[in-house]
Amino acid sequence: MSTYQVEPDELRKSAGDLRTAAGSARGADAADAISTLGGALQGSTTADVMPRFATSWDDAIDGWADGVDDFAEALDAAAADAEAADRASKAFMEWLKKFFGEK
Repeated sequence: MSTYQVEPDELRKSAGDLRTAAGSARGADAADAISTLGGALQGSTTADVMPRFATSWDDAIDGWADGVDDFAEALDAAAADAEAADRASKAFMEWLKKFFGEK
């Protein structure tokens, strides 16, 4: 038989840290950096594709951040589930004590 321990507060802290990371990633706009690079390569075919590259990069980062946010939500849900299971277990143990006449 295996046992494990869940720390709901730690799960929630991790979820918050993940949301912060996702928000920071969303806030990093590739267009500024890419336009600087494109300006340095004026007239090249690379400079021509830089705006599309920046947009694709930002879209991919947004997709990643959405996935991170979903994972953070799952951690919050797991924390709530663990607390609910703990409350139910305690309530059942109290009921058993009363049932068997223990104090």
